Parts: sequence; structure tokens; C-alpha cells
Amino acid sequence: MQQEFNEISYLRDYFGPDGEASAAYLTQIVTTCAATVSNLAAVSDNTAALESIASQLENKGVNILSNLLHDKSSFTITELDIMRVIIATDGTRPSYPVSNNMPVTSLYDDSDWKNRTDSRAPALRQAISCTGRINIPGGIAGTGFLVAPNLIMTNRHVLQAITERNNRTAFVNHVSIDFGCEDLASDGALNTEILKVIYPGVNEITTPNHRFMDMALLEIGYREDLPKPMKICAEYEQDAGTGIFLIGFPNQQKAPLNAGTVYRDFFENFMGYKKVAPGNIITAFDSWPGRFSHDASTLRGNSGSMVVAIGNESCAMGLHYGGIQGINPENWAHGLNLFCDPENDVRHILDTYGAEYV
Repeated sequence: MQQEFNEISYLRDYFGPDGEASAAYLTQIVTTCAATVSNLAAVSDNTAALESIASQLENKGVNILSNLLHDKSSFTITELDIMRVIIATDGTRPSYPVSNNMPVTSLYDDSDWKNRTDSRAPALRQAISCTGRINIPGGIAGTGFLVAPNLIMTNRHVLQAITERNNRTAFVNHVSIDFGCEDLASDGALNTEILKVIYPGVNEITTPNHRFMDMALLEIGYREDLPKPMKICAEYEQDAGTGIFLIGFPNQQKAPLNAGTVYRDFFENFMGYKKVAPGNIITAFDSWPGRFSHDASTLRGNSGSMVVAIGNESCAMGLHYGGIQGINPENWAHGLNLFCDPENDVRHILDTYGAEYV
């Protein structure tokens, strides 16, 4: 349920409140992005197209950022596409691909997050392994993660995409969750059927609404080779500045209306596969009890993603459910400690299915 990216607003943040940046700084940004795209080209099935994009970045990127710096407000489709690539590859808030349940940080060699993520990679393996992609015929509904041996947690609005409008416990078609999906070759490797809705939530979610709990619990089919479920964090601090990792399946199913071939060629080979996005908890523009805001990179498809704290990756601390771009951009997550009160109805369900808490 992410809002559309506002590339112009986002990139102007590079220049700070005074709207200033040196030519050397702009060149550094573009050089970093071009190098990342070149790294991606080396491991992609779309090498020629990505090499072309890297070349366009090198030839046009500095000029585009300079025009933006000087308040140009009208850009061509290609220029907007190049902005999108810069946002995706500058390393400020990377979204790392995954291999063998480990984040692959080498594609963002200049990112400040690289060393921090590498140092925590072994501790992240369980969280990555028990996060799965919820599949429907011909598409992706969102993300879910194991909180008990055959129970997954996701968003209520993801549930709405896979159930009948007048009966939120009846699936409209065959649905499953795949705990592989690191790349095309691993699709279906750890797929299991979603059997029934255990907890559908209370309220229909049409837009992100902080008054309503955007959560659902689904029972899945048993497989001996499924990963070990995550424990739930019963207590933790949600202070601004706390580092986090968000694990899910970003999947911008439809390109923005003003997107062109650069967008298509860069993004289409990387959508819908498992990613780890680092970030921080941030001060919420509009805070609500039991929710926290963060700035990790997300797209549609990340709905239902797991959030873990850096340094405490052994338990799930949050459930990502939405975000907004614009003047006050932020993403939102429910704190899972909400469900740990022994008197909570959700806690009773979790206990019945064998969930564990720390």
C-alpha cells in the first residue's frame, strides 16, 4: 500500500535545506550509481540494457541532478527514469538481494550500510529464511513470515487481495507462500499451500489507517523442510535512531504512468524477489500507540514484511504495513509486542499454534 515515489521531492533532499551541492558531490553520487548498475549488469540476464543504463547515468546523471538543484521542474520520461535509478542505487537506503539466506551487499560497495549489514548477516539468516512471498495465480499478493510452525503473519490488506470481498475467510483462488524466491531459479523451491484464515483482523483496510490493526494470521501446509519460525519480541525499545532490517518482496507491479524504457529495463528483472533493506526507526510525523515509523526502502509487495532490530535479529519486532512519500515521507510498522499481553485474543491464537516469545 505504498504511495507513488515523488522522485523530484526525494532527490532534492540530497542538497540539504539550503539547496546547495558542489559539482564534485553530484559527480560522486552519479559515479556510485553507475558503478552499482554495472555490478548488476554482470550478474543479470539483461546485461546489455543495464550497461546502457550505466552509460546514460555517466553521460546525463550530473546534468539532471544539476537541473534539479537549480529548480527545474519539468523533466523528460528518460530523465525521470534516471532519477528512479539513482534513488534505487545510491546506497543511502539500499535494498539488498539475497543468496542462501544472506544479504548480498557487494552490489553497493560504497554504501555506508555495507559493513554494518555484513557484520550482522549470520544473525539474519533465520529471519530471512522464514520470510516468504504470498503468491496468487499470475501475481504476487505480498509478504508473510512464520511466527509458529504452520502459521504466518501478514497484513489484513494482503488478506483482502486473496479472499472474497464478502467472506474474508474464503480464498478466491489457490494461494501459497514460497520461502525461497531469492531469484528466478529458486522460485517454488520452498512453496507450500495457504490452507485457511485463522485471524482475519477486524477492520477492512482501504487506505493505511493507524486506528486499525492491519494484521492477519494464516495457517499453511506442513513441510519438513520449512524454516524454523521466528520468535516474537515481547519487549523492546522503539526509539528513533534504532537500526532495523526489513525483509520482504518489493514488487512494483505497475510502472509509474510517466515511466519509460529505462525504468522497465532496470527494474523488471529485480522485482518480486527476496530483499533485505536496512534503515532506522524515525520520529513519526503522526504517532499512534503500538506503531513505529522507519525509513527502510519499500515498494508494493513489501506489505507484510518482517522488521527486526539490528543487534537483536533473533526475534521479529515489527510488521510493516504501509508508508507515504511527499513532504514528510515515512513507512509504518506495527510493534509485535502488541500481541504479547496474555489477555490479548491474538496472543491466545499464537499460543495455540506454538509461538515463542523473548
